[in-house]
Amino acid sequence: MRIIPVSTAFEEYAHEQAAKLKAAGLRVEVAAGQRLGKAIRNAELEKIPLMAVIGDAEMQADSMTVRARGKGDLGVLPTAEVLSMMTTLVATKATHL
Repeated sequence: MRIIPVSTAFEEYAHEQAAKLKAAGLRVEVAAGQRLGKAIRNAELEKIPLMAVIGDAEMQADSMTVRARGKGDLGVLPTAEVLSMMTTLVATKATHL
């Protein structure tokens, strides 16, 4: 999963969310220092299966806007739900959502 902050103001929060997911044994990286559109396009080209976009609304609600490669926007999901979904996908060795 790649976490994409909408601006540099949200990079610290993005790293905090990444640490939560990494603590559960998931592979997560933060795409810092790129414009939002470019970061999403690069993730699609690199075939990253899940992306989470984080901005002010997501930070206030402790959530993430999740995008799946090939499926597009999955909507705003609470961080706990994203963690549960990803651990289930890893445990079942699912190839897609």
